[in-house]
Amino acid sequence: MAELTGESEAKNPGEPTLPSKRVERRQAMTSLFETYRNSAPEDQNLRNEIILQAEDMIYQAEITDPDTEFYNKKGLAEELPRLMELANRTGESLSILFFDGRRLRRVNNELSFEKGDLVIQTIAEAIKQTTRKSDIQARINPYEETASQPQHIATRPGGDEFVIILFGTNQYLAVNIARRIQDRIQEISPELIPFYKKTFGEEFTARVGIAQYDPEIDKDYKTFLDRADQAVKLAKEQKIPDNICVNQYNPKTKTSEILPMKGSQMILPDRN
Repeated sequence: MAELTGESEAKNPGEPTLPSKRVERRQAMTSLFETYRNSAPEDQNLRNEIILQAEDMIYQAEITDPDTEFYNKKGLAEELPRLMELANRTGESLSILFFDGRRLRRVNNELSFEKGDLVIQTIAEAIKQTTRKSDIQARINPYEETASQPQHIATRPGGDEFVIILFGTNQYLAVNIARRIQDRIQEISPELIPFYKKTFGEEFTARVGIAQYDPEIDKDYKTFLDRADQAVKLAKEQKIPDNICVNQYNPKTKTSEILPMKGSQMILPDRN
């Protein structure tokens, strides 16, 4: 097993690496415990504050992915139902993007899991640079009754799956956000994962499935996620490297239709 270091391990000298959030978390927790050990026993206020910080760090570790700092599967299961309920109360739009990186399994199997980690972190970096950093990294107050502005929450439920929750964003705007992230992935990939093009002969891309929340059909968060998952599966079947598909619900027929994009100029049918 490779020794744990502060950076993702690169097989060849000179290859780019990205910092390991696991190491950063461990260092932060170690520093906190060291402060506790060095504090005066009678300084109970300081010790109580350190305990609260440690508890918060442990909770954040439970709900976030250490490699990207995005919410993990547990965090997604907490945030998405809450925002669905908030959308019901406020009437705000809510959409999700389901990303799938091309050939990640082949990267893991044919190259290495370390290079697979770099591909994962490249997607995460593109998402961070394209959406608002504060919205991704800051946890929305779970007791908040209203939302004054759109929120973008990035999650990595597991493996190569990325789900971005877009509160206050309809499916039309969601398509634009997906395109911007795809464009950013292709812009930074030559620098961060140059081995990908050398191996497969083309730049790294990601397919996207999109679904807009509709209370008539999305009775729980898993149903909502599944519609976006169905859309990304069709996007993968189309054999277009950066394809986007939208799972649109028609309230008149009470059915869903998955619509593949034919380029950024495609106009989606009106939901109303």
